[in-house]
Amino acid sequence: MESAYELHLDNPVKDANWFSKISFSYLIPLLRKAKAKNLEVGDLYNTPKDCESCELGYQLEKRSQAKISEAKGKELRLAICLCELFGLEYFGWGIMLFVYTMLNNVLPLVLASLIRQFSQRADTSEMYLTSAALVLLALANNTLHHHCICGMLRTGIKIRASISTLVYRKIIRLNQNVLGRSTSSGQIINLLSNDLCRIDTMLLHMHTFWILPIQVVIICYLIWRQVGISTLAGVLSMTIFSVPVQGYLSKLTGRLRLKIAEKTDKRVKMMTEIVSGIQVIKMYTWEKPFENLIHFIRKSEVNELTKSSYLNGFYNSCMVFLDRLSLFTTIVCYVLLGNSLTPDKVFSMGQLFNFLQLQAAVHYPMAVTSTSQCWVSLKRLEQFLALEEKEESRIQKCNKGELSLSSVSASWTKVVPTLKHITLHLKPGSLCAIVGPVGAGKSSIIQVLLGELPFSSGTTKVGGDISYASQQPWLFSATARQNIIFGLPYDRKRYNKVVKVCALKKDFMQFPYGDHTVVGDRGASLSGGQRARINLARAVYRQASIYLLDDPLSAVDAHVGKHLFSECIYKYLRGKLRILVTHQLQFLMKADVVIVVNRGEIEAVGTYNELSSQNLDFSKLLKLQEEDNENVDDDDDIGIRRNSVRSSTRSTSSIDSTSDICDVKQFDDNETDTVKHQVKSPLKEYIMASSDNFLIFSLFVVLILSQGMCSGNDYWVAYW
Repeated sequence: MESAYELHLDNPVKDANWFSKISFSYLIPLLRKAKAKNLEVGDLYNTPKDCESCELGYQLEKRSQAKISEAKGKELRLAICLCELFGLEYFGWGIMLFVYTMLNNVLPLVLASLIRQFSQRADTSEMYLTSAALVLLALANNTLHHHCICGMLRTGIKIRASISTLVYRKIIRLNQNVLGRSTSSGQIINLLSNDLCRIDTMLLHMHTFWILPIQVVIICYLIWRQVGISTLAGVLSMTIFSVPVQGYLSKLTGRLRLKIAEKTDKRVKMMTEIVSGIQVIKMYTWEKPFENLIHFIRKSEVNELTKSSYLNGFYNSCMVFLDRLSLFTTIVCYVLLGNSLTPDKVFSMGQLFNFLQLQAAVHYPMAVTSTSQCWVSLKRLEQFLALEEKEESRIQKCNKGELSLSSVSASWTKVVPTLKHITLHLKPGSLCAIVGPVGAGKSSIIQVLLGELPFSSGTTKVGGDISYASQQPWLFSATARQNIIFGLPYDRKRYNKVVKVCALKKDFMQFPYGDHTVVGDRGASLSGGQRARINLARAVYRQASIYLLDDPLSAVDAHVGKHLFSECIYKYLRGKLRILVTHQLQFLMKADVVIVVNRGEIEAVGTYNELSSQNLDFSKLLKLQEEDNENVDDDDDIGIRRNSVRSSTRSTSSIDSTSDICDVKQFDDNETDTVKHQVKSPLKEYIMASSDNFLIFSLFVVLILSQGMCSGNDYWVAYW
């Protein structure tokens, strides 16, 4: 696929010196550029080699392919594979985080020494040395902390990239029976957008599980050295208030996460279906009913999110004063035992209890919560990765340009057979037309040849490469040319010929930017006939031995269909094996072989003249097909006239006014201008979204009072 953007800037990390890597100064040029203008994709650096998703996905797939298939529901095989692949790297960052945590414990001791020196009026040079040590320790701590966070996030990016690649590859290999029954596009989007983010959050806190016990022992020992048995009062108060709340809230958080994920899947699935059928919804003016439906689903999702937010708010409000409570109980117990307080003891204990509270009451609960959420997400990912895949292709090879089916039976479901005892043999260069009533199994024969529909019996032989034009046109949001060449090298002569035989030349002349015009998502800005012709041109541009064309003429006008069959299918592809599924019986006379399919079986095979001379089935089929075609043509004429009006309106107004189809650069410029003009509005809109000014004012007052109480507590301890 041609990339819409190409990154030409080498990543500066690999050539940066040691100081630049420590200080992250290699990012200064990018930050200066961002300050001068809005960054574009071309301003970004290339991805480092060790973070490229292709290789990471291959390594994870190699490790997990056997284990995921053996999973029986309880054991998370995917988690084991991730540990094997990224565990050593992640543990290395954990060691650095441990060093950072231990240095944190030294800081209060140095601070206490400095306060003691001030109180005892010690030598000035000694005070300078202690101050310098305090500054250097703080600087080293901050540097270690930022590199730990950066390293763990980098590991998280690698994990996310590898799992995303695994999911994308799984989508391609999924059995078509599974699509819509066991999964949906909404669920897949939710997996990639929400569930993978839980892994990043979990990685930031997971080292707390083994660092916390060590830090608790060290901090308790340091406090014990200063106040003795009074340490137990502070530690017990912190334990009593934090542990029960943590255990209960972690269970509630896991349950809520599962409910939220289910409701989000439902909402995204519904929105995807609405966007896909938006034309029908607007045609029947069903906007309000569907809006109410989405509002109801979203409201139920927000209710669960609100519960989760209330839980987090309740816990944070309880934990914010936990270190002060512990310090207060320790000081009271120490004084009641007949001891006298000194400033160095008070402030060093305050810092130590603050570190203990951060680990035990903040980081540990976040680790428990994020781990439980990540556990749910990994289960959902593993369930998706364990879905049934297409069977390994049993299609055999034969002479180039030939294909044959021998007594092939196939079925989409295990209940009703779709194809029964299909036998045919086609020679190189022949034109084969497959006809039959709706639901007869014409497209299923194509799917068997593509390997998408597994066959239960018989043999299938295909010689050479296959190019396929689907029954439903498929386009992606790129230029018309990119949709046609589809990642193949651009051959100007061949491309122009394909555009001509597919009757696209006049359309491109009407487009505002020719074949460089962006067609929109799924070709939304094109008519049905234009989408069908671009879809056909993509298949024709690809050089292959066999062309499978699944009803490409049904969405175009009669004279356009005649041109496509005569110039493209019959003449341009002459010498290639062509299988054409069609309802247009007027083209059957030029076909070398006509296959009549009905109820999953081949009723007749031969030339048009041979089959027309038969008395029963084919003659009746011709009559039924002609009646069907009359009805379809009437509907198509209406659609064609509507599309013609749209197309002509677009062509006359595209040059002087804004068109639905726009150039990539033009779109980016407009988007950039919008960002410049609206950079301040989102914050205001976010604040006013509550639609309750009194609530906002009350929240503001409570925040000020809360911070005032925290600061007042510190001043009170200092005064004491």
